[in-house]
Amino acid sequence: MADLVGVLGLGNIGGGMAHRLLDSGYAVAGYDLSPAAGDRAAAMGVRISGSAPELAAAVPVLITSLPTPASVLDALLGEGGALEAMVPGATLIETSTIDPHTMERVGAAARARGLQVLDLTLSGEPPQAARGELVFMAGGDEAVLEAQRALLETLSRKLHHTGAVGTAKTVKLVNNLMSLSNIAAAAEAFVLGVKCGMEPQRLFDILSTSGGRSAHFIHDWPGVLRGDYRPGFKTSLAAKDMGLILDLAEQERYAAVLAPVLARLYRDAVEGGSGEEHFTSLVKLFESRAGVSVQPAEPAASG
Repeated sequence: MADLVGVLGLGNIGGGMAHRLLDSGYAVAGYDLSPAAGDRAAAMGVRISGSAPELAAAVPVLITSLPTPASVLDALLGEGGALEAMVPGATLIETSTIDPHTMERVGAAARARGLQVLDLTLSGEPPQAARGELVFMAGGDEAVLEAQRALLETLSRKLHHTGAVGTAKTVKLVNNLMSLSNIAAAAEAFVLGVKCGMEPQRLFDILSTSGGRSAHFIHDWPGVLRGDYRPGFKTSLAAKDMGLILDLAEQERYAAVLAPVLARLYRDAVEGGSGEEHFTSLVKLFESRAGVSVQPAEPAASG
Protein backbone atom coordinates (compact mmCIF):
# COMPACT_ATOMS: atom_id res chain seq x y z
CA MET A 1 0.00 0.00 0.00
CA ALA A 2 2.84 2.41 0.82
CA ASP A 3 4.15 2.17 -2.74
CA LEU A 4 0.73 2.59 -4.41
CA VAL A 5 0.34 5.99 -6.08
CA GLY A 6 -2.84 7.36 -7.62
CA VAL A 7 -2.82 9.55 -10.72
CA LEU A 8 -5.98 11.52 -11.46
CA GLY A 9 -5.67 12.75 -15.05
CA LEU A 10 -3.85 10.37 -17.39
CA GLY A 11 -3.19 12.72 -20.31
CA ASN A 12 0.22 13.56 -21.74
CA ILE A 13 1.89 14.60 -18.48
CA GLY A 14 -0.13 12.48 -16.06
CA GLY A 15 0.27 9.46 -18.30
CA GLY A 16 3.99 10.13 -18.60
CA MET A 17 4.39 10.30 -14.83
CA ALA A 18 2.42 7.07 -14.44
CA HIS A 19 4.74 5.43 -16.96
CA ARG A 20 7.80 6.58 -15.03
CA LEU A 21 6.42 5.37 -11.71
CA LEU A 22 5.65 1.93 -13.15
CA ASP A 23 9.15 1.69 -14.60
CA SER A 24 10.54 2.58 -11.17
CA GLY A 25 8.72 -0.18 -9.34
CA TYR A 26 5.69 1.67 -7.97
CA ALA A 27 2.19 0.30 -8.25
CA VAL A 28 -0.04 2.90 -9.94
CA ALA A 29 -3.79 3.32 -9.92
CA GLY A 30 -5.45 5.94 -12.09
CA TYR A 31 -8.57 7.53 -13.49
CA ASP A 32 -9.35 9.82 -16.42
CA LEU A 33 -12.62 11.06 -17.86
CA SER A 34 -11.31 10.04 -21.29
CA PRO A 35 -11.75 6.29 -21.92
CA ALA A 36 -8.92 6.45 -24.47
CA ALA A 37 -6.51 7.87 -21.89
CA GLY A 38 -7.60 5.20 -19.44
CA ASP A 39 -7.06 2.46 -22.03
CA ARG A 40 -3.54 3.72 -22.82
CA ALA A 41 -2.68 3.78 -19.13
CA ALA A 42 -4.15 0.32 -18.56
CA ALA A 43 -1.99 -1.04 -21.38
CA MET A 44 1.05 0.22 -19.44
CA GLY A 45 -0.05 -1.53 -16.27
CA VAL A 46 -2.03 1.17 -14.46
CA ARG A 47 -4.94 -0.14 -12.38
CA ILE A 48 -7.90 1.87 -13.66
CA SER A 49 -10.50 2.96 -11.10
CA GLY A 50 -14.15 3.49 -11.90
CA SER A 51 -14.27 7.09 -10.70
CA ALA A 52 -12.17 9.84 -9.15
CA PRO A 53 -13.57 9.24 -5.63
CA GLU A 54 -12.96 5.50 -5.95
CA LEU A 55 -9.34 6.22 -6.86
CA ALA A 56 -8.91 8.79 -4.10
CA ALA A 57 -10.20 6.43 -1.43
CA ALA A 58 -7.75 3.69 -2.41
CA VAL A 59 -4.39 5.47 -2.40
CA PRO A 60 -2.14 7.08 0.23
CA VAL A 61 -0.81 9.56 -2.34
CA LEU A 62 -2.93 11.15 -5.07
CA ILE A 63 -1.28 13.08 -7.91
CA THR A 64 -3.65 15.29 -9.90
CA SER A 65 -2.84 16.44 -13.44
CA LEU A 66 -5.85 18.25 -14.89
CA PRO A 67 -6.33 20.83 -17.66
CA THR A 68 -7.94 23.91 -16.05
CA PRO A 69 -8.71 25.56 -12.71
CA ALA A 70 -12.39 24.68 -13.20
CA SER A 71 -11.58 21.01 -13.77
CA VAL A 72 -9.42 20.93 -10.64
CA LEU A 73 -12.16 22.49 -8.51
CA ASP A 74 -14.78 20.16 -9.94
CA ALA A 75 -12.69 17.00 -9.52
CA LEU A 76 -11.51 17.80 -6.01
CA LEU A 77 -14.13 20.06 -4.41
CA GLY A 78 -17.25 19.45 -6.46
CA GLU A 79 -20.17 17.33 -5.32
CA GLY A 80 -18.76 13.90 -4.54
CA GLY A 81 -15.26 15.27 -5.19
CA ALA A 82 -12.07 13.33 -4.63
CA LEU A 83 -11.05 15.22 -1.49
CA GLU A 84 -14.08 13.91 0.38
CA ALA A 85 -13.03 10.36 -0.42
CA MET A 86 -9.38 10.64 0.61
CA VAL A 87 -8.37 9.01 3.89
CA PRO A 88 -7.19 11.51 6.53
CA GLY A 89 -3.41 11.57 6.59
CA ALA A 90 -3.15 10.86 2.85
CA THR A 91 -1.24 13.27 0.61
CA LEU A 92 -2.55 15.30 -2.32
CA ILE A 93 0.09 16.37 -4.86
CA GLU A 94 -1.57 18.88 -7.21
CA THR A 95 0.46 19.33 -10.43
CA SER A 96 -1.96 21.12 -12.77
CA THR A 97 -1.14 24.50 -14.31
CA ILE A 98 -3.65 26.65 -12.45
CA ASP A 99 -3.61 30.01 -10.69
CA PRO A 100 -2.22 30.30 -7.15
CA HIS A 101 -5.53 31.47 -5.67
CA THR A 102 -7.27 28.29 -6.82
CA MET A 103 -4.39 26.25 -5.37
CA GLU A 104 -4.68 28.06 -2.04
CA ARG A 105 -8.39 27.22 -1.95
CA VAL A 106 -7.69 23.55 -2.67
CA GLY A 107 -4.93 23.49 -0.08
CA ALA A 108 -7.16 24.95 2.64
CA ALA A 109 -9.90 22.44 1.89
CA ALA A 110 -7.41 19.55 1.95
CA ARG A 111 -5.91 20.57 5.28
CA ALA A 112 -9.40 20.98 6.77
CA ARG A 113 -9.99 17.29 6.00
CA GLY A 114 -6.74 16.25 7.69
CA LEU A 115 -4.85 15.73 4.43
CA GLN A 116 -1.26 16.59 3.59
CA VAL A 117 -0.91 18.76 0.49
CA LEU A 118 1.82 19.76 -1.93
CA ASP A 119 1.44 22.43 -4.60
CA LEU A 120 3.63 21.02 -7.37
CA THR A 121 4.34 22.49 -10.79
CA LEU A 122 6.70 21.26 -13.43
CA SER A 123 8.87 22.29 -16.32
CA GLY A 124 9.15 19.79 -19.15
CA GLU A 125 7.14 17.96 -21.77
CA PRO A 126 5.65 14.44 -21.99
CA PRO A 127 8.91 12.70 -23.00
CA GLN A 128 10.65 14.17 -19.96
CA ALA A 129 7.74 13.08 -17.75
CA ALA A 130 8.09 9.48 -18.94
CA ARG A 131 11.86 9.54 -18.34
CA GLY A 132 11.75 11.20 -14.92
CA GLU A 133 13.51 14.30 -16.22
CA LEU A 134 11.03 16.99 -15.20
CA VAL A 135 11.98 20.00 -13.10
CA PHE A 136 9.66 20.35 -10.10
CA MET A 137 8.70 23.43 -8.12
CA ALA A 138 7.01 22.45 -4.85
CA GLY A 139 5.04 24.61 -2.44
CA GLY A 140 4.02 23.35 0.97
CA ASP A 141 5.33 22.40 4.38
CA GLU A 142 8.94 21.25 4.44
CA ALA A 143 7.97 18.11 6.36
CA VAL A 144 5.43 17.09 3.71
CA LEU A 145 7.99 17.69 0.97
CA GLU A 146 10.57 15.57 2.75
CA ALA A 147 8.07 12.76 3.28
CA GLN A 148 7.45 12.64 -0.50
CA ARG A 149 11.00 13.41 -1.64
CA ALA A 150 11.79 9.88 -2.86
CA LEU A 151 8.63 9.84 -4.99
CA LEU A 152 9.26 13.33 -6.37
CA GLU A 153 12.91 12.59 -7.15
CA THR A 154 11.81 9.50 -9.07
CA LEU A 155 9.79 11.78 -11.33
CA SER A 156 12.26 14.66 -11.67
CA ARG A 157 15.87 15.64 -12.24
CA LYS A 158 15.64 18.77 -10.07
CA LEU A 159 13.36 19.75 -7.21
CA HIS A 160 12.92 23.31 -5.89
CA HIS A 161 11.02 24.28 -2.73
CA THR A 162 9.20 27.54 -3.51
CA GLY A 163 7.57 28.24 -0.14
CA ALA A 164 3.95 27.94 0.98
CA VAL A 165 1.10 26.30 -0.95
CA GLY A 166 0.30 28.52 -3.95
CA THR A 167 3.86 29.70 -4.55
CA ALA A 168 4.67 26.91 -7.00
CA LYS A 169 1.73 27.94 -9.18
CA THR A 170 3.02 31.52 -9.14
CA VAL A 171 6.50 30.39 -10.21
CA LYS A 172 5.01 28.22 -12.96
CA LEU A 173 3.03 31.08 -14.49
CA VAL A 174 5.97 33.48 -14.25
CA ASN A 175 8.22 30.88 -15.87
CA ASN A 176 5.69 30.28 -18.65
CA LEU A 177 5.45 34.00 -19.30
CA MET A 178 9.22 34.05 -19.80
CA SER A 179 9.24 30.89 -21.94
CA LEU A 180 6.40 32.00 -24.20
CA SER A 181 8.01 35.43 -24.52
CA ASN A 182 11.30 33.81 -25.54
CA ILE A 183 9.71 31.81 -28.34
CA ALA A 184 7.65 34.77 -29.59
CA ALA A 185 10.77 36.96 -29.71
CA ALA A 186 12.75 34.19 -31.41
CA ALA A 187 10.01 33.72 -34.01
CA GLU A 188 9.88 37.40 -34.92
CA ALA A 189 13.67 37.83 -34.90
CA PHE A 190 14.38 34.65 -36.86
CA VAL A 191 11.88 35.46 -39.58
CA LEU A 192 13.39 38.94 -39.85
CA GLY A 193 16.85 37.42 -40.28
CA VAL A 194 15.64 35.06 -43.02
CA LYS A 195 13.73 37.92 -44.67
CA CYS A 196 17.03 39.80 -44.85
CA GLY A 197 18.65 36.89 -46.68
CA MET A 198 20.25 34.79 -43.93
CA GLU A 199 20.34 31.06 -44.58
CA PRO A 200 18.18 29.51 -41.82
CA GLN A 201 20.54 26.79 -40.59
CA ARG A 202 23.49 29.16 -40.48
CA LEU A 203 21.40 31.71 -38.64
CA PHE A 204 20.37 29.11 -36.05
CA ASP A 205 23.95 27.92 -35.60
CA ILE A 206 25.04 31.46 -34.82
CA LEU A 207 22.08 32.52 -32.66
CA SER A 208 22.19 29.32 -30.61
CA THR A 209 25.61 30.38 -29.30
CA SER A 210 24.81 34.09 -28.96
CA GLY A 211 23.35 36.22 -26.20
CA GLY A 212 19.76 36.14 -27.44
CA ARG A 213 19.44 32.37 -27.14
CA SER A 214 17.18 30.62 -24.64
CA ALA A 215 16.79 27.02 -23.50
CA HIS A 216 13.62 26.70 -25.60
CA PHE A 217 15.34 28.15 -28.67
CA ILE A 218 18.23 25.70 -28.42
CA HIS A 219 16.01 22.71 -27.69
CA ASP A 220 12.97 23.41 -29.88
CA TRP A 221 14.13 25.43 -32.87
CA PRO A 222 15.73 22.47 -34.71
CA GLY A 223 12.17 21.13 -35.01
CA VAL A 224 11.08 24.43 -36.54
CA LEU A 225 13.85 24.16 -39.12
CA ARG A 226 12.51 20.70 -40.04
CA GLY A 227 8.93 21.95 -40.15
CA ASP A 228 8.17 19.50 -37.33
CA TYR A 229 5.48 20.91 -35.04
CA ARG A 230 4.39 17.71 -33.31
CA PRO A 231 3.51 18.45 -29.69
CA GLY A 232 5.03 18.55 -27.02
CA PHE A 233 3.51 21.58 -25.48
CA LYS A 234 0.59 22.63 -27.66
CA THR A 235 -0.12 26.15 -28.85
CA SER A 236 -3.62 25.82 -27.36
CA LEU A 237 -2.03 25.25 -23.95
CA ALA A 238 0.21 28.27 -24.46
CA ALA A 239 -2.88 30.37 -25.15
CA LYS A 240 -4.59 28.92 -22.08
CA ASP A 241 -1.60 29.73 -19.89
CA MET A 242 -1.44 33.27 -21.22
CA GLY A 243 -5.06 33.65 -20.15
CA LEU A 244 -4.15 32.49 -16.65
CA ILE A 245 -1.26 34.96 -16.57
CA LEU A 246 -3.52 37.85 -17.58
CA ASP A 247 -6.07 36.81 -14.95
CA LEU A 248 -3.38 36.68 -12.27
CA ALA A 249 -2.04 40.09 -13.24
CA GLU A 250 -5.56 41.52 -13.03
CA GLN A 251 -6.17 39.92 -9.65
CA GLU A 252 -2.93 41.42 -8.36
CA ARG A 253 -3.64 44.81 -9.96
CA TYR A 254 -0.43 44.49 -11.96
CA ALA A 255 -0.39 46.45 -15.22
CA ALA A 256 1.23 43.87 -17.50
CA VAL A 257 2.54 45.30 -20.77
CA LEU A 258 4.00 42.41 -22.78
CA ALA A 259 1.58 39.71 -21.61
CA PRO A 260 -1.48 41.09 -23.45
CA VAL A 261 0.52 41.23 -26.71
CA LEU A 262 1.70 37.66 -26.26
CA ALA A 263 -1.79 36.47 -25.38
CA ARG A 264 -3.11 37.94 -28.62
CA LEU A 265 -0.32 36.31 -30.67
CA TYR A 266 -0.96 32.85 -29.26
CA ARG A 267 -4.72 33.25 -29.69
CA ASP A 268 -4.12 34.26 -33.31
CA ALA A 269 -1.99 31.15 -33.81
CA VAL A 270 -4.74 28.93 -32.40
CA GLU A 271 -7.37 30.62 -34.56
CA GLY A 272 -5.04 30.15 -37.54
CA GLY A 273 -5.12 26.38 -37.09
CA SER A 274 -2.03 25.73 -34.97
CA GLY A 275 -3.78 24.92 -31.70
CA GLU A 276 -2.84 21.22 -31.72
CA GLU A 277 0.73 21.85 -32.90
CA HIS A 278 3.86 22.55 -30.85
CA PHE A 279 3.83 26.09 -29.54
CA THR A 280 6.83 27.00 -31.71
CA SER A 281 4.33 26.92 -34.59
CA LEU A 282 3.75 30.55 -33.59
CA VAL A 283 6.52 31.22 -36.13
CA LYS A 284 3.98 30.56 -38.90
CA LEU A 285 2.27 33.87 -38.10
CA PHE A 286 5.47 35.76 -38.79
CA GLU A 287 6.31 33.67 -41.86
CA SER A 288 2.91 34.47 -43.33
CA ARG A 289 3.29 38.18 -42.72
CA ALA A 290 6.84 38.26 -44.11
CA GLY A 291 6.22 35.95 -47.07
CA VAL A 292 9.21 33.73 -46.23
CA SER A 293 9.80 30.25 -44.83
CA VAL A 294 12.37 29.51 -42.14
CA GLN A 295 12.90 25.94 -43.31
CA PRO A 296 16.22 25.60 -45.16
CA ALA A 297 15.89 25.02 -48.89
CA GLU A 298 16.47 21.45 -50.06
CA PRO A 299 19.87 21.09 -51.75
CA ALA A 300 19.65 20.84 -55.51
CA ALA A 301 19.88 17.31 -56.91
CA SER A 302 23.25 16.55 -58.52
CA GLY A 303 23.75 15.08 -62.00
